Amino acid sequence: MTGDGEGKIQSLILASILLTVGFQTGLVALLADVIAANRRLLEDIRSFQLSSINPQQQQADPERLDAQLQLLKKMTAEAAAREHTVSPGITAREA
Repeated sequence: MTGDGEGKIQSLILASILLTVGFQTGLVALLADVIAANRRLLEDIRSFQLSSINPQQQQADPERLDAQLQLLKKMTAEAAAREHTVSPGITAREA
């Protein structure tokens, strides 16, 4: 019974290494996608804040500030709703 299983141990080790590397690559891809989505949301929020909120208007017109806050919340919710999961770790933005 000598010679049985010869070379299979190396294949098992290689397969386990490749599976581990593949899993870690998937985790990094998922993390990158989450960071990108967060960055897009932060850019949208910052752009909205810079374009519509003036410090003098904040003190003079609290109703307008409340309306802007509601619009900001709506935009954030819509941006989050545009993101949906295609498969684990991969998201796609609807146009």
